[in-house]
Amino acid sequence: MFENRIEFLPSYKILELSEDDLNDVCDLAKFIVDSDTAKVALLKLTKVQEELLELDSSRSKIENLLGDFFCTDTADYFLIDDFNHKKILNTSGDHCHKYPKFVWIATLPESIGDGQEIICIYDDIPKKLVDKQIRALKSLVNQSGSLITFQQKQTKLDFHKTFVDNKNITIGNYLEANGTGLWHLDLNSMNLTLGSMSLEILGYQREELEIRTLADWIDLVYYFDQEKFIERFGNWSNNNFLEEELECRMVHKSGEIVFLNIKISESRINDKAVLTEIEGEIQDITTQKKVWEQIDLINPGYTSVIQAGYNWLTIVDINGNYIYVNKALEKALGYSSEELIGQNIFSFVHESDNGKAANHFSKFINNKPFVSKPFRFRHKNGSWKWIEILMIDLYEDPMIQGIVINARDITERVLINKEIKASEEKHRLLFSTSPFPKYILEPNSFKIVDVNDAMLQFYGYTREELLAMTAKDLRPSEEIDKLVQGVKAFQFQTGTIKSGIYTHKKKDGELVKMEIVGQPLVLDETKCILVTCSDVTDREAYLNNLKQSELKLKSATTIAKLGYWSVDPVDLSFVCSEEFYKIWGRNPETFNFSFETLIDTIHPEDKELLTSENAKAISQKRKYEVVYRIMLPDNSVKWIQHVGQPINRADGNYTKLEGTVQDITDLKSTQLQIEKTNEEKNNILESIGDAFISVDHNWTVTYWNSVAEKVLKVERDEIMGKNLWNVMENHIDSKAFLKYYKSIYSGNTIYFQDYFSSFNKWLEVSAYPSENNLSLYIRDISDKQHNEFAIQKQNDKLREIAWTQSHVVRAPLARLMGIVDLFREGLIDENEKKLMLDHIYSSAIELDVIIQEIVSKSQSVIASPRNTNGYP
Repeated sequence: MFENRIEFLPSYKILELSEDDLNDVCDLAKFIVDSDTAKVALLKLTKVQEELLELDSSRSKIENLLGDFFCTDTADYFLIDDFNHKKILNTSGDHCHKYPKFVWIATLPESIGDGQEIICIYDDIPKKLVDKQIRALKSLVNQSGSLITFQQKQTKLDFHKTFVDNKNITIGNYLEANGTGLWHLDLNSMNLTLGSMSLEILGYQREELEIRTLADWIDLVYYFDQEKFIERFGNWSNNNFLEEELECRMVHKSGEIVFLNIKISESRINDKAVLTEIEGEIQDITTQKKVWEQIDLINPGYTSVIQAGYNWLTIVDINGNYIYVNKALEKALGYSSEELIGQNIFSFVHESDNGKAANHFSKFINNKPFVSKPFRFRHKNGSWKWIEILMIDLYEDPMIQGIVINARDITERVLINKEIKASEEKHRLLFSTSPFPKYILEPNSFKIVDVNDAMLQFYGYTREELLAMTAKDLRPSEEIDKLVQGVKAFQFQTGTIKSGIYTHKKKDGELVKMEIVGQPLVLDETKCILVTCSDVTDREAYLNNLKQSELKLKSATTIAKLGYWSVDPVDLSFVCSEEFYKIWGRNPETFNFSFETLIDTIHPEDKELLTSENAKAISQKRKYEVVYRIMLPDNSVKWIQHVGQPINRADGNYTKLEGTVQDITDLKSTQLQIEKTNEEKNNILESIGDAFISVDHNWTVTYWNSVAEKVLKVERDEIMGKNLWNVMENHIDSKAFLKYYKSIYSGNTIYFQDYFSSFNKWLEVSAYPSENNLSLYIRDISDKQHNEFAIQKQNDKLREIAWTQSHVVRAPLARLMGIVDLFREGLIDENEKKLMLDHIYSSAIELDVIIQEIVSKSQSVIASPRNTNGYP
């Protein structure tokens, strides 16, 4: 900020300077010392104050040090920094002043008037300046001194008997078409270039005179002005522009002495802040010089005004007829002096302006008050030039005897003003009707100066509410520092600036993301910023989601070990992703992939496979997939799954081949292990004596061993991958199906034996259900069943024999035993003996028959043949 009073330099007074200039100096100084907290002041100490200060024992410590410095030190500046602050200021007896930690003071050069003018930069934060900063500060001191000198000279101008339409006279840039020559000096090569008009002023054509260096030019300078010429160009070459003009005499081709005004208008520096080029203008002021010398005798203050760009000089009589015109006017308007002398000046004035111009001239002649305005003057080519004039009455002067008129061309300024007005109207319309919220910001106070309707609708405030607010009120507290820094940076830039994305707060408290674009704007002579706001809340949310998706994708490709690649068909240039390098174990900084180097990394046994698939994909215009091995730098091997496809143009030719690669080494290792395990499992399943079948829950056969082929009479190739029931529908009845169905859906193990007539076999079936399939173990038990049937039949016969023995044999045997007992006891008489003997005989015969039948049945059991139908 700019201070109005410096506590530690109380004897120094503030220099009077415009607020804009003060702010410019302040901002530049703070920028150079790289501090937002630094303060700047331009101060003055008059001779009288200086004498009084020497007698004042209460002056501050810094004022004492500063006085000693200016008297004895030869340095360019006075400095207190963080290295010597404590040593210099830590003294007793001076407790009334609070001293800053950093102070930098330098004298402003070429001050006008008495006394001492200084620039003071100070801060409460200690800092150490580097050489580059000190050089920049010195340049700022020189420029500040020139600025103050110019403004002080301007305030002393006294306009006697003159009228000026624009009192803020500035020195414009004049082209050679207006009678002004140009010059350019390259300080690196010391090459000098003069424009054609610069040579014509001295009477030469370009082919007549060759001037390539400053020394060549000096040879044309009048002897007594050469020292001044060398000194001034030396100052300009050393970046000292306190005096921007040089008036000197040169020798014309004719031998006459001409007066020239040489001005520096532009300088350029390189990126190291070193001056590299200077250039400027040359004007022939010989005639003006003679007139000025006479005018200066009459009105000394008028000369400086004439030199401020009014380089068309003419003298007219009291009727307005031309008596004299200079070369600058001839060149600017296209007329020769012969064409103008004797002509009336008002005959060249535009008819719309003629009456007013003639009236003002009449009033001037008669010393009557009037307000002059610029008017249009006809060029020889028929176009019109806007001019403004200064007049002085030297009619009574015996040497001039006329009205001296100095004029300058302001056509460009008038047209620019008109364009500015039209542009302002256009921009006002665009501002008001724009669908984007816009407001005008005063950067120093952050005050909102104006708003458009879109601003009211978007933010929800009334116009009165917004105009009573500052831009800070539209931000949440955490965004205010960002706003301050953005506005500060904007003031050091030109043109339309995209400031970035800011968080804004609506009246209802809703936070939105706004993209801010600023344009410099001057409103009522105040520098402002036109701020355009675009709601990018949805876009930022989308971009943030997109960014997150990209991060997730990148993370996914890293986790999945997935890389991208593409090949150009013309030059075989190869492009691949970062993950591609990681998969191949190569460093992108030291290894550059090409199609050839890619092929070199592939396992020798797999190279032909990849190149062949590439060629097929291109010729057949199809996507392809191939698995191959690559060799890593340490000779280890990785398995790669490679997917590619040609990108075809409308004409059928492909523009590139692109695709992905994935490291499937772990997957391949697992796959190989699974294959090994499956092979071992298959060996086991093939070696068992039972038929083994595996089906999924859709009854699709997933395994069918060789024994199953024999037992069920169906080849493996005929049933693998097919529905069990579709293939075996003629071999398995509904009862068996229900048993299998119950097993797979109940989750319980099922065991059963059944006769399958289509196979003529008894089969033993064990069904073991799991989460994903049903395993069936099937055994042919036909022989076992036949044996069991035979044993059962034999057992039945043996049971029949046993029954016969226990029941049929018992009856005749019991009769025999009863008769024998009767004989033993003598209970049978002689008459009964024959009858009893007959009974014994008949019982014996019956018993023999029974025994023979038993023997026959026993023999039939032993000799019974197998039933080939499987039934008993």
